[in-house]
Amino acid sequence: MADSEQRYLCGAAYARAVWSPPSTEQEQIAWKRWLKGLSTIVVSTAALALLLASETTNRPLEATVQMERLATKLEQMKVIHPETAQAIANLVVRPSYDCDQVTCSTQVYARNSAARSRLQAVLASGQKQAGGVMPMTDISAGSSKEPGQK
Repeated sequence: MADSEQRYLCGAAYARAVWSPPSTEQEQIAWKRWLKGLSTIVVSTAALALLLASETTNRPLEATVQMERLATKLEQMKVIHPETAQAIANLVVRPSYDCDQVTCSTQVYARNSAARSRLQAVLASGQKQAGGVMPMTDISAGSSKEPGQK
């Protein structure tokens, strides 16, 4: 019966239940392994949370500004390589770059639609100049809905 106080935290709210460091070498080894495992779980969870948070930080206005800048740069190019055009088309079809798939204000929706049509025109003319036969992804394909609806 007296041994039960050592195995269980009976009366944990009392001063005699104060934590004490492991006393034997086996307990220290087990304690260190437990701490390493706990720290690994905490760090992995934090890294995953940061990764997921960074993926969702691309708001529609930021994506629209990126597309406008990209269209300006592409308009200055004489020839667009088919692989470059495909990479841009793949980037632009992401839901965060399309106001038809996410909620946007009316002003952002108009800018987004204009940027997408500019990019589509630039990529199409770049393909004709390069003579490429790469299948183009239609970046303007989306639902015909009112701005700001999801």
